[in-house]
Amino acid sequence: MPLAKVADLPPTGSAAAEPAKPAAGIADPHPNAKAIQEQVTAATAVASRMTAATAVPTPEQQAGRTNGSDQQDNGLVALVMVEPGIKSVTDLSGKTIAVDDPQSTAGRQARAAIVAAGATGVQLTDGATRAIDQLISGAVPAAVLALVSAPAAEGFPEIAGFKVLQVPLSPSALKAGAETP
Repeated sequence: MPLAKVADLPPTGSAAAEPAKPAAGIADPHPNAKAIQEQVTAATAVASRMTAATAVPTPEQQAGRTNGSDQQDNGLVALVMVEPGIKSVTDLSGKTIAVDDPQSTAGRQARAAIVAAGATGVQLTDGATRAIDQLISGAVPAAVLALVSAPAAEGFPEIAGFKVLQVPLSPSALKAGAETP
């Protein structure tokens, strides 16, 4: 088929997945919930791509390493989006935090980092609803969005009506997260 004819074809579908709708019976406290979901989904995708792009050390980074430097922090940060009343990680003590897969390594590492940062008694949800949707609906005060590199976390945008906390994953938090059943 000539190239000009291909351009005339209608699109076959959406390239982006539709954000999940709030659970039935739960009022949506944010009139712009869909816009928030879309912004968070896009920003998280960009941050994840930035992290993946920087995951492989450059030759310069490899050359600069010494035997002891392998013990350094891996530079990952848990992005935790919280309702405005939460001022710091310690304000999450005793609260339930939404995470898309609490049994995953990332979920366990995020929880370990949050506890290491001073929030004791933190529980993770295991609901079928996406973490961001649980936060937007008011079901939880916080949601873990992703584990990303520090530069990707620095570039994460502000989300209207929420705060995004950056919780560094220390080597001890990574080890604790990997050992948690």
